[in-house]
Amino acid sequence: MSEIDLFKKNTGLDLHQQYMKYHPQVLSEFEEELPQYWGKKWKANTTIGKLRTVLLHRPGKEFLSVGTPTPWAPHSSDLSAWRMSWKPTDLTELVHDHETLAKAYRDEGVEVVVRKPDPYDPPYTVKSIYTDDVCHPAVYGQVILRMYDNIRKGEELPTYQTLAEIGCPVVGMITGNGMAEGGNIGWHDEKHVLIAVHYPRDNTSDPKVWRANDWG
Repeated sequence: MSEIDLFKKNTGLDLHQQYMKYHPQVLSEFEEELPQYWGKKWKANTTIGKLRTVLLHRPGKEFLSVGTPTPWAPHSSDLSAWRMSWKPTDLTELVHDHETLAKAYRDEGVEVVVRKPDPYDPPYTVKSIYTDDVCHPAVYGQVILRMYDNIRKGEELPTYQTLAEIGCPVVGMITGNGMAEGGNIGWHDEKHVLIAVHYPRDNTSDPKVWRANDWG
């Protein structure tokens, strides 16, 4: 007796009847399902609404790598290669500032999520403190962005892992040769996003569509 025949014998239903009776297609909207399956609505399509959750990065051993050869070519140890103006030798002050900021958020009732630390050997992501650059809030969840240079590439993985751990949907990801950083992105209103085109931090060098600034 086949599996299908055995199923009908034991249940009185064929496969089609089973699906139609007990497993019909769920036609609800993704937004409606968020509280039940994702823990909360995760809606953040505004820059002026009430802040409820914030993602922070706790400064770690990556800062102690400053002044050593970078993991990427040309493997320079210059401070400029690390985009740093000084070499930290003690994390105490950096961590203290982080904890002070986290406390200020918590005191205002904001949930603080601390991103997973730099997973690399040697650690190098000294710009991870700028958490808004690597992901950006969408209507429901977050979009993982794609960083433009080697010192920022690699932040995506611990960010993605952290979002998954807290149950936040990742509803999009920049792939291919696309590049975007959150500092150039903002919600104009609940239906429209502003995305600045800026070289080198986005994927065009056409002078007609970008304006240089002093910081590069």
